[in-house]
Amino acid sequence: MINLHQWQRETGSAEKHGMKETEYLASLRNIMSAPPDSIQQSIQLMLDRLRKHSDLPAVLDSLYRWELSADYITREKLEGNEHLSFYDMDLEIEFRIQINLSRSKYVPVPPTREDLHPLHCGLCRENIGRPGKENLRIYELTLPKSGIDYFLQLTPFPLFPYHFVLILSDPKPMRVDGDSMGHMLEFLSLAPGYTVCSNSDVEWAGASILSHHHFQVFKGLTLPAMTAGSLRRFSGDSCSVDVLDYPLAAVRVRGADGEKVKRTASVIVRSWKALDPGRNTANLILSEEPGGFSFHLFLRNPDYRIPGKLVKFKQEGLGIIEAAGAGMLPLPSGTDCDSLLEEIRGNGKNIMLGMLSGINPVRPKESLPELVRKLLGGTV
Repeated sequence: MINLHQWQRETGSAEKHGMKETEYLASLRNIMSAPPDSIQQSIQLMLDRLRKHSDLPAVLDSLYRWELSADYITREKLEGNEHLSFYDMDLEIEFRIQINLSRSKYVPVPPTREDLHPLHCGLCRENIGRPGKENLRIYELTLPKSGIDYFLQLTPFPLFPYHFVLILSDPKPMRVDGDSMGHMLEFLSLAPGYTVCSNSDVEWAGASILSHHHFQVFKGLTLPAMTAGSLRRFSGDSCSVDVLDYPLAAVRVRGADGEKVKRTASVIVRSWKALDPGRNTANLILSEEPGGFSFHLFLRNPDYRIPGKLVKFKQEGLGIIEAAGAGMLPLPSGTDCDSLLEEIRGNGKNIMLGMLSGINPVRPKESLPELVRKLLGGTV
């Protein structure tokens, strides 16, 4: 049972916004006492009321805890994966691997009701209440600057606690460009302390669901690549641009002004995509840091995939979380599953380095600083 008074004291949301503790606790109590079969409209109204008295992070905390109480996400799914870490002394990065035991046990629930119509994709709002997603609830919001409507939902197989998906309300295809990067920045302005991640818009180049634009957002997440050192630094437009010492072509754009950081990062992405239209793309991470913002850009192209000798560990492509150094591997199966599992546990660092080097589209690695200088053009 959640102690609401303790939760309020830990989050400090009432004091933070100058509201009365009684109002805040009343909003929390309404949400947390809502039964699992509460209709979506009721959940939205209660969360809107809470946001009026607090902020978006408080709403996300509440939705997260409600979905836990409703068993849409479970402690087994949160804690059941095997977590490994491997420190690389040369790069001074601690790479990670999760062996996805929770998803390996998952058996999809087939539709049984005659009135269930085919959906656009697994992200659409109409998934609410379908078999296997009876307790899925969402929170709808409008970005403050662009006026674009999105909604947030928790993924039933979270990679980390507070793993949300921010989904465009209008089901349009995935995109990676200046506008999408602007949406990332707008969301971060509403939810400081979150990390906003974007898969790509090209199949086999760090994409997931291409038919519906979305982001993955995480509370306070730092991924391995975000700690990478710099090979070379450029500066311009009140930003620093670091070419990272990392197996995959990666760039960090950092500065105090979020709009200028976004503008510089979008120049790099646009210029990279123009070199091979429809194929060159990028994975993105946006986060806050002391004194400003940082965009991490990972250059991708579908011609560069996991090397054949490593496909035995993962046959799917690598998305943004893996591109950033946190591998997600399925539980090995088949006659050699035990030996594969032991190889992951004992040789995980080299597996990660091999996969990241394999998907690197800029070769040799030493040519990346000069490429980034050209991509920046007259901005440095």
